[in-house]
Amino acid sequence: MSIDVTVVYKQPGARKVLSKIREWCLNVEQPNYRKAICRVDQEQNLTDAFNRIYYRDKAGVLIAIGFADKELDPYLRQPGTGEIIIRPPRPFPGDIEPDESPTASLFPSCQPIVHVQNTIPALKKSILRIKAKNKYKVRQLRDIDEFRQYFALRYQVWNELNFIPGEYNSHASRLELNYSDRTAVPIGCFARNGKMTALARLVFPMGRESRYASMVQQIVTELNDPVLTRSLEYPKQIMHPFDVLQSFKGFHKFYSRLLRNKLKKAEVSRVIVAPEYRQQGLGQVLVDSLKTLAEKRQIDVLFLACNEDHVPFYQRCNFRLLEGEGMKCEKFTYVNVPAVAMLQELTPKARNILQ
Repeated sequence: MSIDVTVVYKQPGARKVLSKIREWCLNVEQPNYRKAICRVDQEQNLTDAFNRIYYRDKAGVLIAIGFADKELDPYLRQPGTGEIIIRPPRPFPGDIEPDESPTASLFPSCQPIVHVQNTIPALKKSILRIKAKNKYKVRQLRDIDEFRQYFALRYQVWNELNFIPGEYNSHASRLELNYSDRTAVPIGCFARNGKMTALARLVFPMGRESRYASMVQQIVTELNDPVLTRSLEYPKQIMHPFDVLQSFKGFHKFYSRLLRNKLKKAEVSRVIVAPEYRQQGLGQVLVDSLKTLAEKRQIDVLFLACNEDHVPFYQRCNFRLLEGEGMKCEKFTYVNVPAVAMLQELTPKARNILQ
């Protein structure tokens, strides 16, 4: 799929931005973006620029530089399917600089319009979303059959990585689940033929089970697999309401701070892409979609634990390292690899408290 990029700007100084965009498009080497863009054109006015986005069949991205929202509003109200990146005018001293987080989320509630100062990261997200939207659909799981696909794909990938300890490895059922699935909201990325190509889950604190818990329990009951039964049971001793973060000695202090400030929190977990569907940016699509889901549920803070090698990936999804003693470990839960804790603030309240 080829994507057209249209740039319209108000001030002559914005030519430098246009040049940078063209240079990036010509020299990009990452597989997710290489050859995705067929051309980068400049339009002289907003009317012609928006006509290119709204009245054509080809996928496109519009980058508007230096225009105030009041100038763009009449065009943004029109129905359209293009991706729109807005670089607002530089603010006056003391004004807040609009700079939102670009996203590749595929949830319908996510608007393809973003205000940013750095256009290249936003363009990357738009490319991922356009490419993914043409082939896949991301949504919450619906039924028992989808849950079987979900747990089977988790087992396939984690078993190959030796991430499942022997006592919790269900060789008979070949499914991977644990007690966090009782409070989690699962999402899947589905190809047009219905096959699940990738998955992730948003885990909430223990104590209130999700509406999906009964389906998870039904699968375990029907299979009558003692390994799965044991995996789904809550442990007798729990240090934190999120199992994966028990390995970080400094997390208890941080979590207490979240509680004192009454911040709503959730954990990003089990982000998995099937081997044959990798190198398409689906990991970012999933994490960004989880963020959309969390925002819809008015979550203040997202956090996660990951292999140190995966830090750059989560940074591209706007997560940052949790600083401080005890936020790294040589082994987390049952996975024998060095790991770190990361977080992302989703609300102004959380940013004011934690940054």
